[in-house]
Amino acid sequence: MKRLCLTLCILISTGTWSLGQTERPKPAAQDEKDASALAAAFFDRYQQTQDITPLIKEFFVSDFEKRLVFCRTTHECEGFARDFWKPPEHPLPFTPTDKDYVRQYAALINFFYLYPLAESNFALSAGQKPIDFEVEGQKLVSSEIKALLKGNSEALKYDFFENPDSPYTEPASIVEFRNRVENFEQLIAAVRIVESRSRAGLPKGARKKLSSREIQVNFAENGQSRFFDYPIHTQMFQVWPETDDTILMMDLIREKGKLKIVAVYPGMD
Repeated sequence: MKRLCLTLCILISTGTWSLGQTERPKPAAQDEKDASALAAAFFDRYQQTQDITPLIKEFFVSDFEKRLVFCRTTHECEGFARDFWKPPEHPLPFTPTDKDYVRQYAALINFFYLYPLAESNFALSAGQKPIDFEVEGQKLVSSEIKALLKGNSEALKYDFFENPDSPYTEPASIVEFRNRVENFEQLIAAVRIVESRSRAGLPKGARKKLSSREIQVNFAENGQSRFFDYPIHTQMFQVWPETDDTILMMDLIREKGKLKIVAVYPGMD
């Protein structure tokens, strides 16, 4: 899977991943099968909805909102491949609501899902492998976004792939926080259009449905922190597609015997 070093420099703070991963036992065959099937179904639905918001109720743990706030406001959710969950260095001088945090989260994940997918579409249209067309694909997506937004600088500065080194300042108020998310959503609306247009131009059969055989499953490393406010050593599965068109991974847990998504987030190596 293509993994990109991501700088989330506007809405959240990030750090650099440490990849000191040790060899871990593989999940049981049935767990691996169930996890792969869930991930494949999730990405199939995501391609249909182009928005993670309605999928939270469909695929995620029942108390996701509460657990998301825990991860946005503590340092308990960091770890291997989880620097996405680093909260701001300093506490915000205001308190976003649970809905604010979910809206911010959905915007971020939608961006990191749709943008690489659009890049991949351009690569396939050019007869190239996405991993070999990354620079050209990013330029094409960025150019299309700029044309759609027609100089909307407030929205365009949230293009993290185009502006990875933009200076970061914390929002000073809940109004500013919400304005930032709204501007980011305007950018994502443009990315969604670019992805749709680029997908429409693909040769027939170029974009295949994700197979469960393309899903990698491993035990998540939960020995040092309370990821999503679960007790240390809670068994979870870390899952990611071995494809060149997504940088998202997810953690799964059994809730009342049924696998559910704890969180989806961008990964890298």
